[in-house]
Amino acid sequence: MTEESPASSPAARPAASPRAGQVSVVTGGSAGLGLAIAGALAQAGSAVVLASRSADRCEQAAGHLTAQTGRPALSHACDVTDADAVAGLVDRVLSAYGRLDVLVTSAGVQARGTIDELSAADLRACLEVNVVGTWLACRAAVRPMRDAGDPVRQDNSAAGEFSP
Repeated sequence: MTEESPASSPAARPAASPRAGQVSVVTGGSAGLGLAIAGALAQAGSAVVLASRSADRCEQAAGHLTAQTGRPALSHACDVTDADAVAGLVDRVLSAYGRLDVLVTSAGVQARGTIDELSAADLRACLEVNVVGTWLACRAAVRPMRDAGDPVRQDNSAAGEFSP
């Protein structure tokens, strides 16, 4: 992974596309829907930071995204159920780019099975990632997103909606 100075970062370039100059964080960004959304944001001009529990998978995804879009992507290992880890993610973004404009909370797990097969522990693990993790990410990102001057809106079917 190559760090950029904020002056040479994609977020510092003049606007030429819809998200040019913006910085986006995608939790669950190492695969699936999160990686697809990150790719669309990068194609639209945003600097992208991928977050995932697996540092290796996240680093590989960032390399793939950079090769695919021609835009550098940073990776950051982060367990969204850990408030300190989420705060560290936001601190890293602010250190690298000086701002945060877009938060996509795509980290998620599924609790599968019938009600008599599914354990309470499996259900709690699902709720921790899908609901608590989304809330922690929104809580950590809301101040820098407000500071960036853009309206903040997060919509997630599991956590409801807020528009501070």
